Amino acid sequence: MKSQIIDMIDILIENKKFRCTCILLELIKPERLTIILKKKDPDDLALLIFYTSITNHIQDWKLNIILKFANKGFLYKKIGKQYIGSKLSLGLDSAASLLIHLYPSTQFNTINQLFKIDDSLANELIKRIFIFKDIFLLQDRLIAKILLNFEARIIAQASYFDLETKRFRGKDFNIEKKLERNTIPEVFKNIEQIHKHINKLPKDSSLDKIVYDSQSQILRKVRSLEDQNELDVRTFSFTN
Repeated sequence: MKSQIIDMIDILIENKKFRCTCILLELIKPERLTIILKKKDPDDLALLIFYTSITNHIQDWKLNIILKFANKGFLYKKIGKQYIGSKLSLGLDSAASLLIHLYPSTQFNTINQLFKIDDSLANELIKRIFIFKDIFLLQDRLIAKILLNFEARIIAQASYFDLETKRFRGKDFNIEKKLERNTIPEVFKNIEQIHKHINKLPKDSSLDKIVYDSQSQILRKVRSLEDQNELDVRTFSFTN
């Protein structure tokens, strides 16, 4: 059965059926997955990253692909409009396109690894990506427009890790004040109570998952607004 699954994965990747490939990859153990993907074409692996929900299992390959794009200016042709638009993307822009669509914790870990390898490269990539904290550099009315779509629990969980951040992208940063200004009093009061509750939880991987899952939900909404041409993350401003 396992050999049949692996054979099918090879066929699907060869035929660029990446969504179907991801379904089968969920059945493979991480250590076996590394062996299967090791010899695959970097182009195919890069595309697979966009569609798969197992990105944490292929961290090493993802990092290598991003470095390849960033350092060699690799020409990436077939990603699709929903990810980076119809135009070709080159070099750092291609690497940033990969980073943008990673699960938040995977994105964070990947950036940290990049800093260890080449801090100037990592800084250049960070300039090109929109992450959760960037939401709170938008104008207040735009922050409110995004947060209006979520209950207090999601907002509180997503913002928890950034409560102590004082500077971001060279600007003063106070996420608590931003939340207070851009949510109704009742919601903000609930957010504060949830933050206090989270403070009592063990600081382990389960907390990481809670926070990053919530960030991912909010970032998906940002992407949706971008797809509807209501938000351009490259300029960090809403249209109209």
